[in-house]
Amino acid sequence: MRQEYRKNMATLLSLAISVVLLLSPAVEKAVSMYDKATQQQQVGDTQGAHRLYRDAADIFIDANEAAWASVCFYSIAISFLNQRDTAGMDEALSRLEQLRQKHPDDISINYDYYSVLATRLVIDYENCTDTDSAALVRKQMMSYQKQAAGYLEQMSREERHKRHVHPVWTYYNIAVMYDLYYDPVVIDSVRKYLDLAQEARDHTDYLAPIDLQEADISILDERSWLAYYFGERAEAKRYMLEVLALIDTVSQARPNAVLTERCEAYQFMAMIAEEENNHTEALEWQKKLNEANRERYNVEQNEALHEVEAQYKKREQDRTISALRKQNIMLIAISASLLIILFSAFVIYRLRRKNREQEQYEKAVEAALPLTVAKTGDSNVAGAKLSPHEDADEHNGDDRHIEASSLKLQLDLLCHDFPRYEQRLRKVNLTLVADLCSHAEKALSVVDLRYLICFLTDLTTTEVAEMFSVEPPSIYIARYRLRRKFPENYQLPI
Repeated sequence: MRQEYRKNMATLLSLAISVVLLLSPAVEKAVSMYDKATQQQQVGDTQGAHRLYRDAADIFIDANEAAWASVCFYSIAISFLNQRDTAGMDEALSRLEQLRQKHPDDISINYDYYSVLATRLVIDYENCTDTDSAALVRKQMMSYQKQAAGYLEQMSREERHKRHVHPVWTYYNIAVMYDLYYDPVVIDSVRKYLDLAQEARDHTDYLAPIDLQEADISILDERSWLAYYFGERAEAKRYMLEVLALIDTVSQARPNAVLTERCEAYQFMAMIAEEENNHTEALEWQKKLNEANRERYNVEQNEALHEVEAQYKKREQDRTISALRKQNIMLIAISASLLIILFSAFVIYRLRRKNREQEQYEKAVEAALPLTVAKTGDSNVAGAKLSPHEDADEHNGDDRHIEASSLKLQLDLLCHDFPRYEQRLRKVNLTLVADLCSHAEKALSVVDLRYLICFLTDLTTTEVAEMFSVEPPSIYIARYRLRRKFPENYQLPI
């Protein structure tokens, strides 16, 4: 439960070239191209933005403004990161490496390079299946991120201000890495870098108040998790309520900027209420979470449609120019229109289908809530039902065997909701799942069972995240929490 790592990295260098003094006409043109590229990126014209970024970078390089060229390649890399396009990231990273080799002492270029490199390794780490390889990638990832922090600390305040750098995210991201990618969590390191993030936030006076509030949201969110790790639930709830208050404030100016954070906060509060056996409060938070998820999905759908519209306009312009050159304007215009209409119809169909699947999934979860997921002393009584979020305190018996019928039902529901994964899901050995569940120290909920089934398949992190309508980093948190319900020395094969 965190603000997505890739979003934090994008915000880290939300660069603004707004005041440029004594520049040559060529550099002024490049600055104008950079600004235009940023605008096109915001409206969804990614390809056009990348083209302008590259052209601007070439002009900056010819004018011996390597630091600004680095800014362009960094922007391209972050754009590809948001698309999970590793090939595009590698291309931008290669250009940054060339600049770093030519200007090894340039602090800004080194900062851009190591920030992107660390982010690229995060994707490699998430896709690692070998434990030894994952440990090596994680070590490199942390090393590069800390090197980026070192170069950040060498920047003067004027340089940070000029480039509109928000230093809080550098330290915050290291804290989150220690939380998400280490098991058990390295709490002392999380606290250390979280304190550095707070110090950086307190000493940054050149950013807009709303930017600082977004930083406060992430810092308080992480502090709530620290309190939770130490068993201080009341303190954890207090921090998260402060997060929700800040989210309400930020959302007034940037309605779509904190949708994910709101969903994660609701999920956290529902989890705490469930662990406190306050099922009424947990249900209220769950209802808010469902509503927020629907709102987030609608926003993503609108953004996708907006991107289609932007692509449509761009393609129409390109095809019109081509038609004028070939003296065949009418034929090409008609062909382009038909192509775009068919493409738009296909995208809308897929979005609506995804929306229906999401609604079916929510209904299936609600229908499955009354089912028994943890066997008690009276579990042999036909028709006995417990809440799927029943806390472990209400399951004091030592027998935690999960009935085969309950596991089969959850598997059938997953196959029904996601038929494209049915063949892979059916390969799960339910006997193995039942045996694993019998070793749990705490009662497993319906959602725990579904996660466990998915983790025992060959489904990727991205595919599991899609099934549960969460971001990929949330899957690692879910896996960590699932492990916490088993004995500390029990080797859970997930």
